[in-house]
Amino acid sequence: MNAKRKILLAAMVLLAAGGLVFAQVKVLLTIRCNLSDAQVYLDNNLAGYTSPDLSIQVFPGTYTIRVVKAGYSEFRTSVVAVQGPITIIANLVGGTPQTPPTPSSPQMPPTPSIPAPSPGLPSPTGRLFIDAGISGAGIYINGAYVGTTPYQGIWPRGYYRVRISAPGYADYVDNVFVDSYTRLNISLSPLTVEYEIILPDGLSDAWERPGKFNDLELYLDGNRLERLTGRIRPGRHSLVLIYRDLHFEDDFEVAPGKPVTIELFVGLKVR
Repeated sequence: MNAKRKILLAAMVLLAAGGLVFAQVKVLLTIRCNLSDAQVYLDNNLAGYTSPDLSIQVFPGTYTIRVVKAGYSEFRTSVVAVQGPITIIANLVGGTPQTPPTPSSPQMPPTPSIPAPSPGLPSPTGRLFIDAGISGAGIYINGAYVGTTPYQGIWPRGYYRVRISAPGYADYVDNVFVDSYTRLNISLSPLTVEYEIILPDGLSDAWERPGKFNDLELYLDGNRLERLTGRIRPGRHSLVLIYRDLHFEDDFEVAPGKPVTIELFVGLKVR
């Protein structure tokens, strides 16, 4: 019995001594880094942060060490811890360190901005003169009535649609560019008007009798007439009547815009 007790007591002493020896074999591991606040991982477990060094106690064994900091390339190595202290130099290289964003206060929604009125320079202007050869012709610019001929006005420089209108004349329409000084001189074209020639009683019978046409000849502006009505342009004209030994010639004036009646007697009457 005493022998068994001695063996059991010896085993307990050895176990206690073995545990004491085992507890004393931890190894000091120091990671020396060129940056502070880098994360240090042992076998993918976070062991701490550099400041810029980190020292920790590890049991003997093989470890994978990673040193990581945002914005820098990762440092990775393996180390075997046995007995003596171990120092690892971890130099991180890379771009500019990334500073973690600081929480910002909530932003108010932007207030709609109202554009300030621009000072607005005056548009370049030009002077426009219009003459149509007659007075009182209506002038329309871009469809709006602006006055009568002769006309002058000031307009912003640019193109305008100009129409000039007068009774008895064809409208004049054109695109006109108004520059610093623009003068538009035109001649309106008169429209033709109806005319009627009235002969004296004796000559009207001669005109209408069959076979007697050669006895009575009428010439308007040098052109022989075959009837007593037609259309004529306003202006000055000449009429010639030839009947046997009778020769009559005279000039007359036709105004634009209204029909004309030409009456022959001893003289010439136009109404």
